[in-house]
Amino acid sequence: MKHLLILLFLSSIGWNAIGQENASSEALKLLNTKNISADSLNNLTERMLGLGNPYAVIFLVSDSTNTSVLQAKMMIDGASYSNENITSLLANWSQWESELKKIKKPKLKAAAIDSLYELNVSTFDEYVAKGRALQGIQRFLKKSQLQDFYQSKISSLEDSFEKFVWINESIVAASKTKNKKWSFELTTLRSQEEASYAANRDLFISDLVKAIITQAQSTPVAPEKPIEKPNNHIWWMLIIGLAVVCITLLVLYFVSQNKWKKKTHLLQEKVIGSQNELTEQIQSLQLLHDQSASALQMMKSEIHQREVQLGQLKKDHVLKEQMVSEELSKLQNEARQLVDELSKESSVQKWMELQNVISRKINQIKELL
Repeated sequence: MKHLLILLFLSSIGWNAIGQENASSEALKLLNTKNISADSLNNLTERMLGLGNPYAVIFLVSDSTNTSVLQAKMMIDGASYSNENITSLLANWSQWESELKKIKKPKLKAAAIDSLYELNVSTFDEYVAKGRALQGIQRFLKKSQLQDFYQSKISSLEDSFEKFVWINESIVAASKTKNKKWSFELTTLRSQEEASYAANRDLFISDLVKAIITQAQSTPVAPEKPIEKPNNHIWWMLIIGLAVVCITLLVLYFVSQNKWKKKTHLLQEKVIGSQNELTEQIQSLQLLHDQSASALQMMKSEIHQREVQLGQLKKDHVLKEQMVSEELSKLQNEARQLVDELSKESSVQKWMELQNVISRKINQIKELL
């Protein structure tokens, strides 16, 4: 596919170079004509669009609402193609996606998709509308169906404006298929087309200047006469020269303005993007700082609570040690007293009392612990 696109680009440059010279001659004839017919001008501007020279169209026609001028600006600015015909066609095909969702059986759905894909169209606008409708149901298509549809058409396009439109439509379709290789090839082809517009503009100006000079040189010079009035031939040459200079300056001005607008727009987008990114980073850091501060405060509060609890536990432990020590002392005293009594009177009752005292005191100590 890549080699095919390059071949198409090179061949278009060759044919355009041949056509530009004839178009320049026709442009000169129209400029020399006092009353230029609308049909002649329209035919010439349509040819210039077809040859890929939108700058020449803007130079030849001053009416900004002229269809050819609008299409020429579209080619220079890379704007999307639209008209009422395409809108009407898309309105008729807008139900494709909803209708496909209703079909549950795989075989019936596949048959419906094939019928839509094979839908017969003939005009260029119908091809554009069908492509956009297929983009809407792209998730139902096979992996390469959408790409095959666009690639099958591009090789047959000879008109430069239609090729511009089709490349733009293909770029949008490629972005929806997420095919990076196809997107790169189309972007490269689009850049090549833009380069050809600039080359055709320079060639048009060059051929126009050559045609003007040739016409001036071929104009028969009247026999010399006594100087009675200024030489009209010299004035004619000066007027032509000034016209050529003005034309060149105007074209260069429009080109520079267009490039400046594009660069300014890209710079604004980059600045806005950088500002948004910086704002997001600042907000993220602020949020992280607030979260860290909140977490630190919670940790301090928890540590304080633990310290209070630990101090209370220490107090309880000291108190329990005192109580256990007192109970042990009581146990020793009572046990010593019972042992003394047992040594004087050895009986089962004394032994039972001793055991009961020891058991009771041990249970009390266990409860304290």
